[in-house]
Amino acid sequence: MQPSNYKELWKEICFILRPSVNDDERFYELKVLQAVEKLGWSHFKKEIGKQHKVQIGNNKFIKPDLVIFGQNNKALAVIEIKRPAEDIEKDSTIGQLRSYMRQMKAAFGLLIGNKIHVYYDGNRNTYNEPISVLKVSIQEEQKAGERFVEMFSKANFLEGKHDSYVADAINKIKKNKNVAILIRELISKDTQEGIYDFISGKFAEFGEEVIKEALSQVTIEVKRQEPTRTGTEGKRKTPPRSTNPNTRIADNIRTMPQGEIHIYRVRNAEARMIVSKGAYILLKGSTAVIKENASMPASSKKRKDELIESGELALNDNRDLYEFTANVSCKTPSLASGIISGSSTNGRKEFKLPR
Repeated sequence: MQPSNYKELWKEICFILRPSVNDDERFYELKVLQAVEKLGWSHFKKEIGKQHKVQIGNNKFIKPDLVIFGQNNKALAVIEIKRPAEDIEKDSTIGQLRSYMRQMKAAFGLLIGNKIHVYYDGNRNTYNEPISVLKVSIQEEQKAGERFVEMFSKANFLEGKHDSYVADAINKIKKNKNVAILIRELISKDTQEGIYDFISGKFAEFGEEVIKEALSQVTIEVKRQEPTRTGTEGKRKTPPRSTNPNTRIADNIRTMPQGEIHIYRVRNAEARMIVSKGAYILLKGSTAVIKENASMPASSKKRKDELIESGELALNDNRDLYEFTANVSCKTPSLASGIISGSSTNGRKEFKLPR
């Protein structure tokens, strides 16, 4: 089917499915059957099964409303139909469709009521639940409706035109999961300490006491902003304001006692550091790993290279570690821990007092 035809066919489907509060489920089922046939599937040729009875176990049967079949009677999509006045987003309704999809081993499932929801549960789905691929309001001027026609018109479906939509849905889920992980990191205490270390390093000439006092008088806010959602009436809902309190960075920093030796062990390296007058001093004889990871901050790498060039950091006798040949001052504990580990680390967390 040519893309130019998608819009016209979607308009026909909207005309057929135009919801009426008086439609009961069985009557609406006939409308959906007619709409599916418009997409090129034939009830007469048994490409569509209506109230198809499938035995599961010894005495149990399931009867999905409609099933689209391919070659060798393989179920391609299961369609569960609800009367237009019913909410198709109820957990029980989605759970019923999921059960039918898995019993029939169908990659696609459609919920059709006053909207059309498309789910995927084929081999590419690595999640426990079917994934949502497309949601369409049954209205003529809907680009999503044209995409639905593109996916489920018979010729396109058998050619695998739906693959790109499935890939997009999977990528969106992965992206959302990564965004959620990053949000947790951004509002974590470790990140607050990283911000503090960045500020301490950038304005080191003021000294730690002045920096901490200044930060106690300002608010640096890192909070989650809930996305704006669309309500059932198509109006934009204003999200509730976040209840996360404003973050005073200086109030949430792990204090590192002055003058005491802090130790950081990573792989076979061991570093000793003291805090003195706002400086973080790596002591002579401390060791650092040779290998540098891709996550190593540029500031730590630059400082490490400078120390190697000056001879303050040199290979030990076994040539398996770097060793500090003199006491070395760092602006922040994370700069120091980055030099030691060759990776991105939180120095306030990694350097610990001896037990």
